[in-house]
Amino acid sequence: MRPASWEDDAFQSLCGLIGCELKGAAPPEITDTSALVPMARRHRLLDILGRVPGASPDVKAALQSQVRAGLRQVAALAAIIRAAQKRGLPVIVVKGVALSMLLHGDPCRRAAGDIDLLVPPGRFMAAAELLMELGYTLDPDGPPLSAMEGGNQHIRDLTFIGHGQRIELHRRLYELSTRLPGDFDILWSHRSDLTVGPVTIPTIGPVHLALYLLVHGHGHDWERLRWLLDLALLLRQPGLMEMLQQQARQYRVERAHGQALALIGHLFGPLPAFPVAGAVPARPVRMMMVYGMGMEPSPKTTTWFIHRLGHKWRDYRLHDGLGDFLSAMSRDLGTSVGDMALFKLPPGLAWLYPFLRPVGFLWRNFRPGRRERHPP
Repeated sequence: MRPASWEDDAFQSLCGLIGCELKGAAPPEITDTSALVPMARRHRLLDILGRVPGASPDVKAALQSQVRAGLRQVAALAAIIRAAQKRGLPVIVVKGVALSMLLHGDPCRRAAGDIDLLVPPGRFMAAAELLMELGYTLDPDGPPLSAMEGGNQHIRDLTFIGHGQRIELHRRLYELSTRLPGDFDILWSHRSDLTVGPVTIPTIGPVHLALYLLVHGHGHDWERLRWLLDLALLLRQPGLMEMLQQQARQYRVERAHGQALALIGHLFGPLPAFPVAGAVPARPVRMMMVYGMGMEPSPKTTTWFIHRLGHKWRDYRLHDGLGDFLSAMSRDLGTSVGDMALFKLPPGLAWLYPFLRPVGFLWRNFRPGRRERHPP
């Protein structure tokens, strides 16, 4: 893996285009937009690239493909939400076309990935059964549905596949944290209802969305420039900058907050109402560039394994104090999501899962014929 450099022309060009977008300035002309397509696609910035005067035909073709994918996701969401509403099942759509609609007023402006759905923990099984009735099947590489029947609080989500979509069904918003606001009733009461064609899509309201985008991006080392753009666009709404600062102090994620603002200022230039950029950590910039150039570590290698450990360590660093850290560690060790599919132990022996973790990890990641996946 070659060492990435801040002087990389493609990366600088994309950051410059984002800066123009945030400042409301006209984008500059770029001689060869085709050269930026691979990085723009990985960072989900094809819409930004498409605004360049004289964008090449392959950029326009990629944008058309993105729009079609977004429309298919809207159709899938419409069917799911209508079915859920008939059963009185509240569903919050996380990111995806809902975030695109909230930030841009267009469900296809921001590239769609997986469909992330958040439901009340007590209605999780009902939501899973609804998806299966609609023709979605449980991801065979994940835990079995029976793992949820005992009320296992360690499992955060299940993945379903069908109709050309990949759906992650969540029963809590955050992966590890024991102190970030995740009560479904609170999130539901502060939700935003977005009208997309014939369907109303409930999504996380701005009160909680900024904090979620902050924690999510930090946990992934801001590998996608899109995540920083999302946060920057949201923070332009009146009062949200101050609210996020208060929440960062309240929930003790000041490190993530300061890093995000520093990266926004450093990469996209000074912005109105944004504080002056502070010290910029080098690792997130390097990871964004490596990720954007498609040079992330190859699976089944030592570098890849170290990368995985680093990602988990960054999640843990969001927790302050030994008690908070140990609580998160205990929750993660007790999860054994993939191990439950590999080792189907009776409930009385569930305490063995943490000890089986090394065997399960090696099998899931190094077994012959393993299907490779890209980050959502």
